[in-house]
Amino acid sequence: MRSYKISGFMAGAVVLSTSLIAGCGGGTNAVDKTAGLPPAVAAAYRSAGTVPPEIVGSNNDFGFSLLRQLRTTDAGNNVFVSPTSAALCLEIVYNGAGAGSATQTEMAKTLNISGTSVADLNNDNASLQASLVSADPAVQLSVANSLWYYKANSQVLPSFVDMNTQFYGSQIGDLSGAPDNINAWISNQTGGKINQAVDISIRDCVAAIVNAVYFKGLWTAPFDPKATTSDTFTLQNGTTTPCNLMHRDDSFPYFKGDNFQAVKIPYGTGRFSMAVLLPNAGQTVDTVLAELSQTNWAAWKSQFAPKQGSIALPKFTSKYSTDLKGSLSALGMTSVFDPNKADLSLIGPALFLSKITHDTYLSVDETGTVAAGVTVGGVGVTSVPADTFTLRMDRPFICVISDEKSGDVLFCGAIDRPKL
Repeated sequence: MRSYKISGFMAGAVVLSTSLIAGCGGGTNAVDKTAGLPPAVAAAYRSAGTVPPEIVGSNNDFGFSLLRQLRTTDAGNNVFVSPTSAALCLEIVYNGAGAGSATQTEMAKTLNISGTSVADLNNDNASLQASLVSADPAVQLSVANSLWYYKANSQVLPSFVDMNTQFYGSQIGDLSGAPDNINAWISNQTGGKINQAVDISIRDCVAAIVNAVYFKGLWTAPFDPKATTSDTFTLQNGTTTPCNLMHRDDSFPYFKGDNFQAVKIPYGTGRFSMAVLLPNAGQTVDTVLAELSQTNWAAWKSQFAPKQGSIALPKFTSKYSTDLKGSLSALGMTSVFDPNKADLSLIGPALFLSKITHDTYLSVDETGTVAAGVTVGGVGVTSVPADTFTLRMDRPFICVISDEKSGDVLFCGAIDRPKL
């Protein structure tokens, strides 16, 4: 197994924090940031091209839609998702859909990639992954993929395996060792934050497609722990719960929408940020979520401007786990889950998507943020003052962690109940 401690693929992951230093002729050192990357990602990195905005927009819009849909069954609870993780996992599955089939059409519509060829989709994803390599020395970011099947009696086509390694750098593993080997891989890729994403039932599948995204970022300017205070957080139903609020007075990118105020808190050199959207009094998180689309998000982001203000943000940890089948079906992706209708013939004969789960972790404290997301697809047979503002996130709010350069939303969620 290829293993790099600093950059490139580590057990199938693109580790995107710093550079791999390799020796070269003449006794000098050279930076080889493409070492270990899958061929398509390495080629995209060397070309230094921009990330096609279509793939960013598609993934973001899908993630926002998924978050809204999950809120319909999980309202009142923290719902935190990784659009990047869910989209990448499902787009790998999409490679296996028969051309022109209902499965392909429905998946394309749900993922907002209708009109995009499979070849273009994979190249766009290679560009997206390449753009994140060594993006910020103060941020550790990894995107990992793996493909698991029974090697002794494989029903997975070699062409599907080759696509996984060429464009997504997937580690290839044996499903006969599941769930222990898959959970160990997931734990390794998420810094130990997600440990039990699959259970013994995964062995009933023909193959498992797994994506993991891990983010660890230090605030550009940390919160002073001495300024953190014990306070209360008002839930949507009006009751309160204890919380610890971190405080900071500074200049922040700020935006006031029709129904909310928003502030961006940058990480490291500013390549990544957390945007916090706080509904106005009398409004709810779901009111704002109803407006949250890629079009509106892009428009809002362009209107953030530096402003002096004071913020109070909960210090909290949140874990979320869900089965995505119901939400994806509600978004229009149905036949892929039906053993009588699914066409995943480019993965193997008589297959369908028997399970799709999503697990996330989020921790916010004075130093920064740790966030992790894992998606597993199991393939079975068949008005404020002009110059200042004050935001107290002491009631439900929305947070979005994104790449300021490409615009890719790595994580987004609605925080209803921060836990100590």
